[in-house]
Amino acid sequence: KPGCSMNLKIGKIIVVNNWPTAVFSLSQPSLCVGQSSNIVVNFTGTAPWSLTYKITHPDGSTQIITVPNIATSPLLIPFSPATPGTYTFELVSITDATGTNPSPPPSVLQVVVKPRPVTSPIMQY
Repeated sequence: KPGCSMNLKIGKIIVVNNWPTAVFSLSQPSLCVGQSSNIVVNFTGTAPWSLTYKITHPDGSTQIITVPNIATSPLLIPFSPATPGTYTFELVSITDATGTNPSPPPSVLQVVVKPRPVTSPIMQY
């Protein structure tokens, strides 16, 4: 029948954000007191990123560190431990250009720092 129609379509668009993530790794396999290395943080998402992470030192003390306006991935965090033991780096929060990940996947890196070998004089008899 010619004329008007009462058909109406209603739709819904769901936007799924690809939330940013951050993954910690160490740039070398082992470390001794007094050596320097980098903690490497690889990001997903859209720059710029803002990262907050926690360091737990061998004595149990902790630090919370925020690094804002990170323009490139990976981020290299200099690490020069002065005390032997286990250091833990843990992601607290990650934000990129689209927003803050409400529940970022866990990213934890444990670094075991060994004491320097003790040197002793070589004796001849």
